[in-house]
Amino acid sequence: MIEAGPQDYWWDWRLHMPAALMYNLCHDRYNWFYHTVAQKNVANRVFYWPRGRVWGGSSTVNAMVYVRGHPLDYDRWESEGARGWNFKNCLPYFKKAETYQYSKGPDDPYRGHNGPLYVTRGYAEHPLHQAFLEAGRQHPIGTTDDMNGFKQEGLGTMDMTIQDGIRCSTSRAYIWPNLSRTNLHTSSGITCTRVLFDGTRAIGIEFIRKINFHGTDNIDSYSREKIYCEGDVIICGGAINSPQLLMLSGVGPADHLRTHDIPVVVDLPGVGQNLVDHLEVYVQQKCKLPITLYNKSSWRFPHNMIKIGLEWFLSRKGLGASSHLETGGFARSSSKVKHPDIQFHFLPSTVHDDGRKVGNCHAFQAGYVHVGNMRTKSKGCIKLASRDPRRHPIIDPNYLSHEDDWKEFR
Repeated sequence: MIEAGPQDYWWDWRLHMPAALMYNLCHDRYNWFYHTVAQKNVANRVFYWPRGRVWGGSSTVNAMVYVRGHPLDYDRWESEGARGWNFKNCLPYFKKAETYQYSKGPDDPYRGHNGPLYVTRGYAEHPLHQAFLEAGRQHPIGTTDDMNGFKQEGLGTMDMTIQDGIRCSTSRAYIWPNLSRTNLHTSSGITCTRVLFDGTRAIGIEFIRKINFHGTDNIDSYSREKIYCEGDVIICGGAINSPQLLMLSGVGPADHLRTHDIPVVVDLPGVGQNLVDHLEVYVQQKCKLPITLYNKSSWRFPHNMIKIGLEWFLSRKGLGASSHLETGGFARSSSKVKHPDIQFHFLPSTVHDDGRKVGNCHAFQAGYVHVGNMRTKSKGCIKLASRDPRRHPIIDPNYLSHEDDWKEFR
């Protein structure tokens, strides 16, 4: 296993303290720090796309909210041609992957009880979380006891990938327990530059050690090494790095590869195409009482932050043991919609510029509100900006390019 970023060492509290997630989203040590091209349908705005560059990838830097998706989404996949990817076939693997805090054991129809990924229920004890849930009980939306169980629709407490107050990333769940295996070798700070092929069969990789991602020197000045394999080459670069690496390796749209002087191994026009992402609207409200996380999560109050950190270090409890996105929900925009197309996340604080700016007052937000387009019809693409693997690819989600997305947002 090779990773371009660093290892998630046990002593690096920024990766393991749930409340510290903003450090990683705002810093490029563990983050690819991607940005989209200007979006013509959104006032030419450039959007920030953080992605993990560390063991565990984005699961090591994300907000730890665990949502499977609605069963009808998986059934739709199969109806559109993804044979075998219906919810009935996927459910056993969801259960196999998780150890759920409130699982009923082997007979639980929806939740796992002995998997490597620990999933716990958010505490939601904050009075603003309680007020949010009470709003659900008073509204026709209603509430749900388990969004990943029988009923997704409604407001409720979110599931989190947190174990005993510590982030449970895919690295912690899958890699750490297997580090002593003799057939597993791991390396960090190694950037794969291309997959090696014998004809159209992948036989290994080419890589560079300790690459300077901010460098302006010629990429050809770096010494490149090669590793050959007896089995398969598995690319786990995610939605951005995987198509980038394939194209750098000569697999992708032939005309596009030739513009970057990359020899074509396989002309595969679909690589980098059909990029789908949904927009989110932050609905923020000034709080009437000084009970938000403002004076606990801002550097304007360092004594409070030190107190929170010490409590977490000593007991793995307190405000440091949560990402605080502990309540949320799903709803349908109309009775004609078969299953939820709106998603809510509630936060007893506010986020500005994806967390890169701190708030300036007591406020909360009823959302990362995915208004109407959880199943957006707008499609974008990823293209190479250069044959230099250090250069970020061109990311164009093509937001709001489909008329239906405009209608649903309105």
